[in-house]
Amino acid sequence: MKEGKAVTLVRHVKTASGWRYLDAAIADNGRVLANQVIVRIKITPGLPYQILGDNQRKGKRNGKPEVMATAKIEGKGEITGVLRGKGTRRYIEAVEVHPEGSYKLRSYSGRGTVYTDVESNDPTEAKKALDEAVRQNNLLAAGMEAKVDVSHLLPGSVTLETYLSERIKKAEQRGELEMAKKLRINCGEFLFGIEGSKTWPGLRKGITPEEITLGHLENFCAACKAKGSSKRTVENKYDCVKQFLKFTEVVLTKKMQEFKPPKSEEKLPEYYTKSERDRFLAACKTPRERIVFCIALKTGLRDQELQHIEESEFDFEAMTVTVHSKSADGFLIKDKAERRIPLDAELATEVQAYIKANPGIRWITGNAAGNPDRYLLDLAKKIGRRAGLKCRVFLHKFRATYATTLLRNKIDITTVQKLMGHEDIATTMKYLRAIEAEDEDLQRKVNEIKW
Repeated sequence: MKEGKAVTLVRHVKTASGWRYLDAAIADNGRVLANQVIVRIKITPGLPYQILGDNQRKGKRNGKPEVMATAKIEGKGEITGVLRGKGTRRYIEAVEVHPEGSYKLRSYSGRGTVYTDVESNDPTEAKKALDEAVRQNNLLAAGMEAKVDVSHLLPGSVTLETYLSERIKKAEQRGELEMAKKLRINCGEFLFGIEGSKTWPGLRKGITPEEITLGHLENFCAACKAKGSSKRTVENKYDCVKQFLKFTEVVLTKKMQEFKPPKSEEKLPEYYTKSERDRFLAACKTPRERIVFCIALKTGLRDQELQHIEESEFDFEAMTVTVHSKSADGFLIKDKAERRIPLDAELATEVQAYIKANPGIRWITGNAAGNPDRYLLDLAKKIGRRAGLKCRVFLHKFRATYATTLLRNKIDITTVQKLMGHEDIATTMKYLRAIEAEDEDLQRKVNEIKW
């Protein structure tokens, strides 16, 4: 794109004389008119036309009245449009409908004209693409005038490889080791290829977020499936890639936003049974091990929240613990929504005793160095093996156990939603479905059936 030259929206349409690039028709309010293009008919001595003096209207050209004219064109009949130009350079500018075609952005490079595809054929999406291109062009022009390099501020100046390195680094700095691992595996396959796959060798080196298309996402998911991944695995890989693309702040097209890989079966949340909980806690060897997982079990904190829980967040008079962000430590709570969680008396007593035994402690679940512990998952698995548990052991399972325990004890679902920090109650409903079969009334009715 040549800085300073206008970027315009055109349609590549099929006409009687072949395929042509014609300016897209845009209304006075800036709305792109679907499938409509501007045609310019040159007025020659052999082309009769009639001035429609009674049909003058206020146009978008400096607010001045525009003269309408009608010309008779062989093969098209009468065409009415705005009379433009002067003397021998007069022409009629009219609008035609061409459903067959596609939108493109027209810009200039040196003396050449460049046409860039607009992925969507939706006029609203085409207008967004035009606005963004104009914004970039204006930014470049302003930079040239001020003799300042602004290329790094423009989309397309940073590669996906750079964004991925940055995202992984941020995840590690925040202690999100599982997230960093997922990014390396899933986004790594998206960028650099699936090992042994002939259909997905990876993306072109140096590709930018703006160059990613719907076809890239579809082909990646298809390659994952062909490699033998389950529907759930494909879904998880795609979600990871999509979240990564959002991190790059690229504007996804409507079709890209709506695309979803084949949906897997929705599994119910896993939670620990009372027997499993008792065996797990009994296998904790140190006061720290016990306090970490008692807090996890009785507050339902997310993994990162559990790592960053501070002594100052416990209020033993109000019998609550408050979840805050710690931006200085690189920790932000999900959805930026603080919440207060009630403490049961037994947990409050244990936490108070632990704080008293460790004066000056900041991070309640911190490691020996006094920092947030990024390896709580490894610790949980270690204790699970020590307890001889046959079930899967992972941190989120403590959170699911908290939610199902509240619901099983008749705490209303909207309260559980708030305590869990769920933005959508549909998320909380999953935990309710997980224990529906345990309902005492339902069990009684089933037992009364005469089979």
